[in-house]
Amino acid sequence: MISGLIYAFTANIADNPRNTSDIQEQVEIRIGSGASFVPAAEVEEAAREAKIPPATTDALVSEYEDAQLKALKTAFLFAALLVVVSLFGTRNLPSEPFGGPQTAAQPPPTPAAA
Repeated sequence: MISGLIYAFTANIADNPRNTSDIQEQVEIRIGSGASFVPAAEVEEAAREAKIPPATTDALVSEYEDAQLKALKTAFLFAALLVVVSLFGTRNLPSEPFGGPQTAAQPPPTPAAA
């Protein structure tokens, strides 16, 4: 999921014509130093600390939030596909316990009352 987030975010940054090469470089440096799934507020704070203009900061945060959604959707899709594939692998599991079906022990017959 993290790699999907990184890919989507860097693609969003590169595709936005308002982002200068300096901003793209700063993002790549931050991502290269250790990327993780962080709240959008931390991205906004980091952009402000880097003295990125407010309009560009807002665009970066929006792109990051979009990248988070794409990464989550991709991760959920992958998990769903994994479940479907695992169902095919488990269809031949035995349906009865080993040793055959277990039956409850029958009580011995009681003698008829005379």
